[in-house]
Amino acid sequence: MPPLSYTVRAAADLRNNDVIFGGEKKLTALLQKVEREQQSEIIFLLPSVVSDIINDDLSGLACSLQPQFKAKLVPITSQVFSH
Repeated sequence: MPPLSYTVRAAADLRNNDVIFGGEKKLTALLQKVEREQQSEIIFLLPSVVSDIINDDLSGLACSLQPQFKAKLVPITSQVFSH
């Protein structure tokens, strides 16, 4: 059995301009950095309160970016922040 790898957590650190203009550019850059530095086989995209409020489309972003990544991009949907 191959050894298990550890979990790496990274956050996009969305700011005021990201709330106004969307956080996709910042998230894309973060995903590229995580893949480059960690060589992960899978990267989960978890929503935050901010990304949910500004309605960033994590599923659409993962789908459009997937051809650029070796790692499988898996968006996680949540109803927690949508209320």
